[in-house]
Amino acid sequence: MNINAVNEVLPQPVVDNIHFELDDVRANLPFLVNLSFGQRKKAFKMSHKRYNFVSVAIDAAKIEPQAVPSWIDVAAIQNDFELSNQLFAIENKLESLLLDIKDTRMQIGAEALKSASDIYVHVNKAKDRIAGLEGIYDNLKKAFPGRGKGKVKNE
Repeated sequence: MNINAVNEVLPQPVVDNIHFELDDVRANLPFLVNLSFGQRKKAFKMSHKRYNFVSVAIDAAKIEPQAVPSWIDVAAIQNDFELSNQLFAIENKLESLLLDIKDTRMQIGAEALKSASDIYVHVNKAKDRIAGLEGIYDNLKKAFPGRGKGKVKNE
């Protein structure tokens, strides 16, 4: 039984607009960086405890400037901290949207694959009775290499 939970197609102008808007988001973040795997692995990671650590360190630097080494730019740390918080909020929204997109794509992909499998099973059963189905069957069975003829399982 097919669910067909989503039966939609986005009009091309909507697809184009989504791409435009995503490009616009990227254009508004010209400072984004791409880290290598090694850089990601070696980088300090901002956790909840470390978030509080940075916040307390910034407050301490503002209260007692002599506690700050000469090579530290407190304003730069504040900017990094604020930007980190801003990007975290954006990241959360994007991750939520991405998860919804992935789940929807998985659902509709599963529905399409199940229906295509049902067509394959039907064509396999009818190919000897209906002219022209043998070629369709031969083309469809390429998706199941290594399976013997007539051994398709309909789940």
